[in-house]
Amino acid sequence: KYENEFLKLTSCVNDINSQKFINEQFIIYMCYKYNKHIVMTALIAIVATHDTITLTCSTLVIVENLVDLLKICGAFTDKVFPIKGRDLIACGLKPSEEFGVILSELERLWIESNFILSYLDLYNRINVYKL
Repeated sequence: KYENEFLKLTSCVNDINSQKFINEQFIIYMCYKYNKHIVMTALIAIVATHDTITLTCSTLVIVENLVDLLKICGAFTDKVFPIKGRDLIACGLKPSEEFGVILSELERLWIESNFILSYLDLYNRINVYKL
């Protein structure tokens, strides 16, 4: 279990460090992807281990806004993507390798909407993929 958490933390730190711009939407996405506790730990680890000589813009944003970024994480509530493969089948799609692509695209839209799109909003978009 601890090894899996460490791998998540390492991946999270790498994702954050590779990001050019750190903003609220990115932090919320990271909380969804990893969970808010992993993201909070990653942010603290980045601040604790940053090198003031080679400080990147994204690290500087984290250092200067750590408290605000931690508040964003703390306010995040876990999200569960509402669409499943069975919903694609219910819309008349035949199970195929494309299911993963369609589900990923719908999930991307849902995340970009800041998790606002409802099950019905997403379900109605499935018909686009029937063509």
